[in-house]
Amino acid sequence: MLELNPATGPAIQAQDFGDFLLLRLADGMASSISTIGRVIFESKLDFVDEVIVTEVEICLAVNESFSRERLRELELLDFSSAETAETVTHELPIHFADDFPDWDRIRSHTDLERNTYIERLLQCDFQVAMAGFLPGFVYLSGLPKELQVPRKENPANRTLPNTFAVGGKYAGVYSLPSAAGWNCIGQIAKQILDPDRVPPLLLGQGDSVRLIRCDLSEFESQCRENKTGSQQLACDSPRGDRGTLRFEKPGMLTLIQDRGRFGFAYYAIPRGGAFDAKSADVANAIVGNSEDSAVIECHFVAPTIHFDSDATICLAGADMQWRVDGQAVRRNQTIQISAGSTLSGSKAISGCRGYIAIHGTIETSQSFGSSSCYLPGKFGGNEGRPFSVGDVLQWTRPTNATFPIRVDVLSSESDDSIPLQPGPEFGWLDEASKQRLLSGEFSIDVNSDRMGARLNGPKLNARQPQLPDSVPLLPGMIQLTPSGQCIVVLQDGQTTGGYPRVGYLNPMAISRLNQTPIGHPFCFEMTDSD
Repeated sequence: MLELNPATGPAIQAQDFGDFLLLRLADGMASSISTIGRVIFESKLDFVDEVIVTEVEICLAVNESFSRERLRELELLDFSSAETAETVTHELPIHFADDFPDWDRIRSHTDLERNTYIERLLQCDFQVAMAGFLPGFVYLSGLPKELQVPRKENPANRTLPNTFAVGGKYAGVYSLPSAAGWNCIGQIAKQILDPDRVPPLLLGQGDSVRLIRCDLSEFESQCRENKTGSQQLACDSPRGDRGTLRFEKPGMLTLIQDRGRFGFAYYAIPRGGAFDAKSADVANAIVGNSEDSAVIECHFVAPTIHFDSDATICLAGADMQWRVDGQAVRRNQTIQISAGSTLSGSKAISGCRGYIAIHGTIETSQSFGSSSCYLPGKFGGNEGRPFSVGDVLQWTRPTNATFPIRVDVLSSESDDSIPLQPGPEFGWLDEASKQRLLSGEFSIDVNSDRMGARLNGPKLNARQPQLPDSVPLLPGMIQLTPSGQCIVVLQDGQTTGGYPRVGYLNPMAISRLNQTPIGHPFCFEMTDSD
């Protein structure tokens, strides 16, 4: 634990976990944490990729330019604005629809009739506590105890965009549609999250919020006024001719991915990106693309793709027994595809995620600076959805083709041993659970997705089943649920959570885990964070 003493702000305690730092303020200074986090975020330090701020902790995801000495740069920031910043007040028009499903539940927990509850809610002065859980989900503090209603044990009833809800001690806004674990009571007439707005999140941490009731006609009118723009295309000014391909079979799950969207976790927007970043990088390098170029990511079963144009491609990652016009082709090398040819494959026989890089720039939709497809929010590449039969994809072919002489290729196939680092709450495990974590056999459960990998294996015990407050999450963090099951936060995982973070997988370990087939046994091997 390091203590930093900025000249213009409170003392900061810092823990270094290698890929990320956790910052906490001195006792009694929690009220300043949101503005301290904002100052750090707006400073755009070059060694910081992400800033996530909760009510108790700030997480800084750092890159290769970070060193322990550079941590002192935080002491040079001007935190005086944290104490003098003016509070921004938002008046949010809200329509309390009669058909919202949770009014009976609210009545049973509060003994308040609907109109009485609404009247008291309109008198509240809320403050933005943090953003987390889902992209643009905003937690609002200031909900009086008599209006508090427990969250649901089983989420139900998919929300509308910008739904206002209450859950426990917080009120909140679902910026995007989601299965609702909170109690939904109305809809905001303003767009809370907008990819075309700077900043994209309307409500900033520390801002004040008041609700203004509106009827249905006023609500519909304001919604029309606040309609957002469309996603931008990745290639607005092509510098070469276009190529075209068509999906004859989409495979099990085939998506557009790139290196992800950096710098947006502050707004609860996940990084996303390729499940096996190393394989995606290799494929791009071999065809001469930049490392941030979009690729096609294939899960478990290969697609069948007809090329209407000549193309230079590279296949990397899982062995999906790729063929061009029925002839087997090798991975990790350039492949010349002629117009009219068909690329096909089968179920992966080693690993489970394959990558197709095409020399040039794939033309697809972007959100928040990335083409990575984010399925829960339906944004990013291919308009946020998997490829389907008949989908057409175009790419721009550069006029000058350059290819590397040599690219180092590391195996992306599954491994029976996954490197593990201690997480922030590793010490919460009892000794028997630590042994089970490091010597037990685990496997990935079928109920896993790009948000998180649920692990089957030994049950673990922590001294507390849940944290008292929400804390930051990054891809690779291992959460321990009250049932004793571990969940690894993956590329599309939420940015905050309330379970103990007992372990951490670095990016190479995540790639290895993501190439491990469902049900295949593996063990964790403890390593240092250095």
